[in-house]
Order: sequence, then C-alpha cells, then structure tokens
Amino acid sequence: MTAKVNHSQKLREKPLMSWVICEVSGKAVSCHCNCIAGLGESCSHVAYLLWAIEAGVQLRDSLTVTQKKAYWVLPNSRKDVPYVPSSSTTYSSLTSSIFPDVTSLPCSSSLTPPHHNVSATLSQSDGSASFPSPKQPSKTINPPTDAEIQKLYSSLAKCKSKPAILSLTRDYSSSYIPLSLSPDLPSPLSALYNTEYLSSNYTDLLSLAEDLEISITEGQCLAVEKSTKTQFQSRIWYNMRAGRITALRLRAVCAADEAIPPMSLIMSICYPDDEARQRYSLQLNSTHDGLTITKSGLFINHASPFLGASPNALVDCLCCGSGICEIKCPYCHRDDTIEESVADKSFCLEATEGKAYQLKKFTCITTRLDIRGHFCGKNFPKY
Repeated sequence: MTAKVNHSQKLREKPLMSWVICEVSGKAVSCHCNCIAGLGESCSHVAYLLWAIEAGVQLRDSLTVTQKKAYWVLPNSRKDVPYVPSSSTTYSSLTSSIFPDVTSLPCSSSLTPPHHNVSATLSQSDGSASFPSPKQPSKTINPPTDAEIQKLYSSLAKCKSKPAILSLTRDYSSSYIPLSLSPDLPSPLSALYNTEYLSSNYTDLLSLAEDLEISITEGQCLAVEKSTKTQFQSRIWYNMRAGRITALRLRAVCAADEAIPPMSLIMSICYPDDEARQRYSLQLNSTHDGLTITKSGLFINHASPFLGASPNALVDCLCCGSGICEIKCPYCHRDDTIEESVADKSFCLEATEGKAYQLKKFTCITTRLDIRGHFCGKNFPKY
C-alpha cells in the first residue's frame, strides 16, 4: 500500500511517496519513504500510513446506523419501544383508539361533562354512551369577496418587486411578458434557421438569401435601441445582433472574398468601456456646454434591416449637437503614450500641425465610425 505525503513548506512540489508491504494478519514486512529522513530510514511517514490503514479497516468492518437498533433518546412517556415488523405496526392515531367509530354512535342530549373520566366512561359503556361534541370555532371566517381580492391584487401591484401570484392574474399578467416576446420588437434573424438547409451547398444558400425579404418598422428600431441600453448585459442585445452585420465587422465582411467567406474575424482587445466613458466625460465637460453622455443600445438600419450598430456611448451637447463615441484601446500599445504610438505606421492616429492628432483616413476604425454615425443618425463621431 502506498501514500502521498505533501511537503509542509513546499506546497507546489511533487508529493513524496511512502509504501509498506503487509501480510494478511497485519504484520509489516517492509516499508520505505523517499523523503530526506526516509533515506536514512528514520522518518515517521510510514507510521502515519499504518495508522490510516488501521482506521480504514475499522470503518470497513464497523456497522452502519441502519444495521443496529436506533440509538436516539426515547421520549420520557415511553420507557420501551418494541421492535416489530411493519405489518404488525398500527399507524392510527391515539385519538382513534380512544374514540372508536364515534360517527356511528347514536346521538344523545346528555353530554359527558368536560371533567368526566373518558376512560371510565368507555369501560362502563355498553355501546350507547354519549361523548362530548367537538369544540366549535369561536369565530367563523368568511371567504373573501371579489372586491377584497381585487384590493389585495391592487396592493401587490404597487410593490417594488413583482409578486408571482400576479403573473397568473388576468388583469396583471401582461406586465410579466418577457421583453424578448414583446410585439414591439422585431423577430430575431435567428428565427430564419431551418434544418432543411443544413445539407444545401453554398450556391443554393446564396440563391435562397436573394429571395429572402426582411422588413422592419421605425418603431421597432426604436424599441430595440431602448431595450438594449445595457448592451452585453441584455439578452435581447445578443438576440438582435445574431445574424446582423454590425459596424464592427462590416469592413472585414466587405473586404472578404465572397467565394471563400472567412470562418471568423479577429476582435480587438480593449479596456472596460465604463471607465473610459467617465474619463471622456470629465475631459469634455470644460469645453462643451450641456454635455451629456449616455449608454447606447443596438441601432438597426431601417432601410437595411440586416445591418446594425452598437456605439459605446451617445454624446449630446448644445454646441456640437448629437454624436457617437467609440472607445478602443489598442492592446499592442497599452504601455505606450500617444507620441510613441503615432510612430507606428499601423496606429490609427496621425500627428498634425500644432501637436494635434487625428484619425487616419480609409482605416477600419474610420469606416466603422462613419457607418455607426450613419446608422444612428448622428452628426459627428468621437474616438
């Protein structure tokens, strides 16, 4: 038998190995351990292994709780509980044994006083004894009226939480319909999935796509934008994005070979948007009047419903109007300043006169900003 011994001060080191050879009677024939003390045959790891084996044998040979009589403490009223088969056990209550067939006994006007000994009455009865009538409730509780029930439902509807009972009530169940099933939202493009097309080739799928028509109203576009303010935290955001070419991927889709479509597109890595959005707001507050920066949902293009865009934020001020905000952090320049990053030809910014910086033209980022601004109907983009 072997055992693994963990190091007390080097938890990441490989455990040591202890082993022992025993006879059936328990006599140890040979043992060894490869620890430093064990190389001199003076460690105690083998002794711990023997103790663990002895404890395991005791647990193996011991009786379980269900193999011996119950050892719980008996009630004070009963000194002994005999062990009998289940077929011989009476499961009726004590009351039924004291009052056998009470309903079949004849009624009598003379009732037994409350202080009368019931057992004595039973022993002296010849089958026509009278028993005390059951105690009647002191107050009768009437069932609630319809007006009282409606008042209760109205009070529950005013709670901040949504009680589950109202989801089963006709007048209040409409507020429990999930947003994804709202009639104001368009059907997700994933609903076009059909298992019959799994065996179709690429050419047949292209012909099917040309015959497919997708329509969406302006009201539905606005409802999608309001329902997806939290973006990735919203399930509707994922449902509406599925199958749509967003501004993030539109340039890559247009540049791809239609005959051999790419299996995946590379996504850039950026810092969390909330922190960058707060820093952007603090920086522009001093130079813009009435600046407000809000989160943005998913904007679906009304003319082309298969296109969509999700800006990182919506910007609005009195001096410039409304626009969109794009937040990105190039991972390869995460430790560089803007001056150092501009030296890289692949960087999205370029230096201008007066130590200013501007976005390079005809890059994936400028294309994405222009497309998102067009989809959202905003005047200017901010990067």
